[in-house]
Formats: sequence, structure tokens, C-alpha cells
Amino acid sequence: MILLFLLLFLLNPLVGIVSYAMYCWKKETKSADLLILGLFMSSYLGLLNTTKEMAGDIAAYQDYFFSVPNFKNILTFLLSFGKEPLYYGYTYVSYYIFGGSWKLFVFSITVINYMLLSYGIVTTAKVIKADARNTITTLFFMFLFFQEFASSGHMIRQCLAQSIVIVFFVLWFIKGKKSWWIALAALATHTSSLPVLAVGLIPIIKKRLSLKQALWLVGCIILFAGLFYYLSPMLQNIPYFGYAVGRFNNLNLGADGWQEQIGLTGAMKVLLGVNVFLIGYIYKVIYKAKEDVDSTVQHIIPYVNIYAILTVFVIVCNMIGAYYLLMRYFFYLYALQNVLLLLTLHYSKARLKYIFQVQGVVLLFVYFGYYLSNGFFSYLPISDAILYPAPIYFMN
Repeated sequence: MILLFLLLFLLNPLVGIVSYAMYCWKKETKSADLLILGLFMSSYLGLLNTTKEMAGDIAAYQDYFFSVPNFKNILTFLLSFGKEPLYYGYTYVSYYIFGGSWKLFVFSITVINYMLLSYGIVTTAKVIKADARNTITTLFFMFLFFQEFASSGHMIRQCLAQSIVIVFFVLWFIKGKKSWWIALAALATHTSSLPVLAVGLIPIIKKRLSLKQALWLVGCIILFAGLFYYLSPMLQNIPYFGYAVGRFNNLNLGADGWQEQIGLTGAMKVLLGVNVFLIGYIYKVIYKAKEDVDSTVQHIIPYVNIYAILTVFVIVCNMIGAYYLLMRYFFYLYALQNVLLLLTLHYSKARLKYIFQVQGVVLLFVYFGYYLSNGFFSYLPISDAILYPAPIYFMN
């Protein structure tokens, strides 16, 4: 059966994705089937990213990729950057694995990014026992949320780091499995993950917070920031990690010169408003739950607390004019919101929610198609995105 859907995907990716989603639209669908759906979605987004115009950060990443043959070995390549060795190591190895094909490299990066997001969603769904329909709706939201897709072909390293951070938090907090190497992988991919990981390490983050505990948490974050800056001269001497320390220590709290748009846009404010509502709803579930009755609620508390802290942080950044930090960490909300949506759908008891979910997915297709044709970056025409077979993307 899987081979049939794979054939459909190769002939027309959208038909393959929708057909397989309909096949999985039943309560008893296995996690492996949902991950396959995530793989189809990730692969289609990877195909679309191969058509993205060479503008913005991706042009620099392309230069790095094609510069690989100029270096004697991977060590000299990594030392030339002196930062974030996991991403640049992957760039070096991929150049030779893919025979210098930039399209295959972009495709692979996008697939890895979105498969990590899919894994976070499906793993959370398995732990909290969410049904397949809620999980599929969340996967479609991940798939069709255009702002995250656009950044995946622009802020490549940060998007990868965000996805790795989500896997780390899901495994640690929701599944109860500590995998420190994943946290190190996030840090070795992009330095922006450092503060997010640090907040996750605060012990009280795992508890249902009273007002007193919330204030204590804020105090811990301020204390950590102060200690970080105090120790930064010593920490900057650590290879690779020192770059991250120096980056934050010398941070311009305003806007970088390359930022064309500063502050919260109208769309960002709407998204923040929706997320604040979702956070409030999940907190209501958390505080109403009895620990001895619904143990799964305990697993989600730290994830929701981290999301709430990041939401407050970006609002404060907007208020004080720290637009660079606002831009960087608003993108973390894009990635983290998928699990938050899954939690909301799972705990919602609304009778007609599945009808609204189907309608929402249809609207998301329209929304994605509009921005694909009219967004800041240029991709292939929308008609080609709908009709092209998968192999065509690698033939042009």
C-alpha cells in the first residue's frame, strides 16, 4: 500500500500527500504511518525550496557549498568558519555525497528540518495519546505555515537548530528521555539555541507555576543572564562555543543593518494573539488536571512554560526596541507552535472540531498558495507547484 502512495507522490506530490492523509484519517493509525506522512510533506517542501530564488542568506550558503573543493579537508573548512561545526560539517560532507548538486543539498536540508518537526509532533501525540485526526491536522499546519517554510530556505542554520531544540525538549520533557547530545547538536548548528536551551534547564520550568514561582523564574533568568555576561570573557576562549558567547555578549539590541522590517507586523500580532489564547487554554487544562488522574498533563507543563516565556520575551523586545532579538526568537515561536496546537486540539472537547479542522486545512492550502505566489521570495509558478511530478524538480 505504501508503494502505491509513493508512486502517487512521485507522479504528483500534492495528490500523494492528500491521498495518504485521507488513508491515515482514522483513530488507530500508527505513529510510523504518520511519520511517513510527515516525510511526504517534508519532501514536497524540499522540492519547492529547490526552486527558490538566490536572494538573501541562501545565496551566501550556496557560496559556502561551492567553496568546499577549495579546502584540503573538512578540518580546514570548519576552521575557516570557526563556529557552528555541525552545519558546516554537513555542508562539506554533502558536497561530495551529492556530487556538488546544490538542489540535492537544499532538498536534504529541508527534509531534515521538517522531519525533525514531524518527529516532535508525532512523538508528542503518541505520549499524550492524541488521535490521528488531531495529529494529521497539526502536520498539515506545520506543512502549510508559509512563514516557517520561507525561513527554512533563508535562515537555514537557525531553522535546523530550532527543529533540533524541539526534538530535545519533546524527548526530555514529554517522553522523559534525556539526550544531551541533541542539545549539543542544536548549539553546534546555530548559536541562537543557547538561551532557549538554558531556559529549559531551569528546574522550576517543570512545575505548574504560581505567581510567586513565576516571579522566581524571572529572577533566575535575570541571574543567569548576569552570570553569563560576567563569565563571558573566560567562556569566549572555548573553541566554537566561544563564538556563541561573543555573539551574545556583543549583541546590538536594536536592529541589524540588513533588517528591512523592524517590530511586530500586523500578521505577527495576530499570531501572537492566537498563541496567547492557546497558551491560556493549555494552562487552564494544566491547572484543572489532577496529577493522579491525568499524568500526561505533567509531561507538557515545561514545554508550555518555555513557549510562554518566549512569547513574553518577544513582546518585551518589541516594547524596548530590541528588534534583532525580536526577529531571531519570533522564529522559534513558529517552530514551537506546532506542538502547542496539537495539545490544544487534543484537550479540546468541542463536538464539531473535526469539521473545523478539515475546513482549516483547506484554508491553509489557499494561504500557502497565495504566499508562494506573492511572498517576499520567488519560487516556481503556483500552477507548476500543483502539477509538476517530483522528478521534474531535479531536471531543470
